[in-house]
Parts: sequence; structure tokens; C-alpha cells
Amino acid sequence: MCKRILATQTNQESGVPFYKIGTIGNTPNAYISKELFDSYKYKYSFPRKGEIMITCAGTVGKCIVFNGEDSYFQDSNIVWIDNPTEKIQNSFLYYVLSNVNWRKLNSTTITRIYNDDLRNLNIAYPSTTEQTIISSLLSLIDERIATQTKSLRN
Repeated sequence: MCKRILATQTNQESGVPFYKIGTIGNTPNAYISKELFDSYKYKYSFPRKGEIMITCAGTVGKCIVFNGEDSYFQDSNIVWIDNPTEKIQNSFLYYVLSNVNWRKLNSTTITRIYNDDLRNLNIAYPSTTEQTIISSLLSLIDERIATQTKSLRN
């Protein structure tokens, strides 16, 4: 997904957030310089706001919706789905991919999502109007769960 970032190119204090498998969707613990980020974003492909990102190694199948903010992601372990959205909206695709049992895809010792696993995934989907309704309802449920979880922690 992104050009490789070396450990020597990161720091733990400031700059553009650099997300790895363990930090995507949470608080980053590494940063890269704005100059390096701008250079790589200009030279290499980069996700657009609203596109789905998925972890493909380690914690396999964790999905997030890219929020469009300046941030960089660990190469090959976190990928985004460049979905054309004419047939499947990103908001609906997020819920579909979040509920795939990725561990059943390959029989290797270390589970990994490969490009062909994503390409060959058969997805049944309703009309875009129904997708909007379904994903909106699921989003409301997610928000309610997050609110209740936060309330229980306090």
C-alpha cells in the first residue's frame, strides 16, 4: 500500500502519524517527518478519504475507514481497498469485510490476507439505496456500543 518506512525514519514524538498493525485505529506510537510524508504521498499511490483499510498480517482483517487526515501506514501489512463504489459503497464494504472469517482463507501456519484472497472474495450486496440504509443502521449500533462501553469504563 505505501512505500516502506525504515525504523530510522521514525520518531516517537512528532510529525505525521505512522500506523502499524498494532496501532491502526488507535493512537500512533511512531511518526515520520512531514517532508518524507509529502514526498511519498506525491510519488506513490495513497488512499482517499472514505476508503477501507484492512490489516493483512498479524491481527488479520481489522478494518478502518480512512479519515483523510495526514497519516502513513505500514507497507504490505495494511492495505486499502481502491473500491470504485458504483456497485458497493465503501460504508457497506466496511461492514462486509469486518465480518469475514479471514482465518479460513489459507492453510498456512501464519494467516495472511493476499491480494488474490481479496480479489476472489464473493460478496452478495443489495442496491446502493439498501446499502446506505444497512450501513447507517450498523453505524448507529456501533456508536451506541462505543458510548455504552465508554460509560462502563468511567
